[in-house]
Amino acid sequence: MSTALKSNEVEELFSGAVDGSLQSGDDAKLRDALAAVSIPFVEVHVSNVFAREAFRRESYFTDIAVGIVSGLGARGYELALEFALQYSGKR
Repeated sequence: MSTALKSNEVEELFSGAVDGSLQSGDDAKLRDALAAVSIPFVEVHVSNVFAREAFRRESYFTDIAVGIVSGLGARGYELALEFALQYSGKR
């Protein structure tokens, strides 16, 4: 039995939370992939990036994210997932 999901199943599940702290060449690739499939997501930062160095405020994802959670520690992932579940039910 395959565990692979069809694209419509992925969209129904919502992509959930994306860790916005990527600092490699993969961040642009992930942004392109998320933009191409138009699946809503929440960008999550464990620390408050706006209270840190200016370069940490730059993100490849903010303009295409449904929302952003920043500075709430690991709880931010839980809150983003809760939102994702509610958001996907309204669509």
